[in-house]
Amino acid sequence: MIIVAVVAVVSITLAVATSFWMGGILGYNVEFERWEIRSVKTIKDGYGNWKIAVEIRNTGTSAVTLMCAFVNGLEVAAYDASEPIEALSTCTTNMTTAPTFTIQSGQTRTINIWVGANYSKLLSGTTVNIRLQSSGGYDCMKLVILI
Repeated sequence: MIIVAVVAVVSITLAVATSFWMGGILGYNVEFERWEIRSVKTIKDGYGNWKIAVEIRNTGTSAVTLMCAFVNGLEVAAYDASEPIEALSTCTTNMTTAPTFTIQSGQTRTINIWVGANYSKLLSGTTVNIRLQSSGGYDCMKLVILI
């Protein structure tokens, strides 16, 4: 009977020690990338370009670095662009790639994507597919109706 009690106490002690050890390992390494497109607003400027303002929220525990932006499956032609002062024939964004566009955990940031007036003659009511890609390989897509 004493042997059974000793074995039980040792087993419980080992189980508790293992539990604390595993909790410590997991507690230090639980960083994950998770982000989402919270909202999208569109406006047509005086040159006929569409400005698409994309609000992104980092809901994960690690920083997110955005690398690429796509409009209807094609990568934008220029990063770190300013608001256009003429009708464009391409798509551009103010999202930077060097230095990288980073969103800290819990932070919300907005990027602007300009779809040129001469890019594909998009009309109000047209649906556009916006896709952003992070360095962690995570893609986030949003269908946007141009208003």
